[in-house]
Amino acid sequence: MLVMLALNYWVKNRVSTNKKILLPVTVENIQDKGFIEAKGRQILDWIDSQRDERWAYHQSSSCPIGDKDCVNFIKAGVSGHLGLINMWARYEWYETFNNPIDLEVFKKDLKIYSDSNKFSGSIQNDTWNCYLVKKWLESDDFDSREKQMLDEICWNSRYFTPSEVTAKTSYKRGPWSEEENAFLRGDEIVDFSFPEKISPDEVNLELNQQDLNLGFIYPDMSSDYFVRYELRNKPEDLIKAKYFLSKSFKLFDNPEWSVDSADFDCRLVYLWDQAVSKGWVENLETYKNKLMDKVKEKSYLERCGLYLLENENEGAVVKDSVIKIIQDKVDILNKFIVGIKTPGQYNLRDVSLLLIQLTRIYEKL
Repeated sequence: MLVMLALNYWVKNRVSTNKKILLPVTVENIQDKGFIEAKGRQILDWIDSQRDERWAYHQSSSCPIGDKDCVNFIKAGVSGHLGLINMWARYEWYETFNNPIDLEVFKKDLKIYSDSNKFSGSIQNDTWNCYLVKKWLESDDFDSREKQMLDEICWNSRYFTPSEVTAKTSYKRGPWSEEENAFLRGDEIVDFSFPEKISPDEVNLELNQQDLNLGFIYPDMSSDYFVRYELRNKPEDLIKAKYFLSKSFKLFDNPEWSVDSADFDCRLVYLWDQAVSKGWVENLETYKNKLMDKVKEKSYLERCGLYLLENENEGAVVKDSVIKIIQDKVDILNKFIVGIKTPGQYNLRDVSLLLIQLTRIYEKL
């Protein structure tokens, strides 16, 4: 209890102190290690300030457009799966700068988000769950009890059903087949058969209306099922991973499908690298070249910048462009953090991904 009280006190006082610091942002100092460490810490401290009374992260903070003085500053509700992205950002920061307090804060987050009475049963996988957890499970930073908590997050997370997506979005929806619905939920194993290695030009699955509506989460679902297979070696998880990977191939080539395509394509890059590294795909070169041509376009750089910075071959080509985009975002965040609140919404997922991008730039300097 005393440790938690001390941790709470440290976070509150650290945030209130750093909010007063105004760090100028230029293209030059975004490539300076000292600046990145100071600015990144300031952003992380702001993330810490975006919690509710349970210590859970709010989804976003916003100043409504037209509210020049931000009188009606609003914090949105909390979200289990988005909380994992914030935890990811903190752990990446901890690995780079080795401040033990950051690891302790991560572990406190872990207790909150693995609690089945609070979050683990409602963490939905329209973002990575098991994919992120696997790295933490392999780390020596966590004891057996903490790894059990991580395991709970992976295996208790919920997979969207078509009816849930229908209720949550405004996209046109069609009828769902019970077979597909059961497959998505994982209630039963559908008897699909796949070769050891999948070739995108030989996928024999056809797209249906559900795929066009729901496909934006297929790359993340495939990534998670691949990881589940690695963790527990259940054949049905490999079947599901290959199923959603195959469907993703078909969606990528479908001109009628454009739901959040930038986000889909960036997630697909990670999935394909994952599948290639495990030997689950072949004949991918043409698709990979087409995809990389897309993600290097200016409109994609903001979404795909993290991948491009993580991979030397692709990343070096656009590093300067990614840095300029980050510089623009940090400039806005700088005003926001110190209290010069500008109209607009600040999504914690985007802020956390921004922090990870800063970490990657730091590692490359």
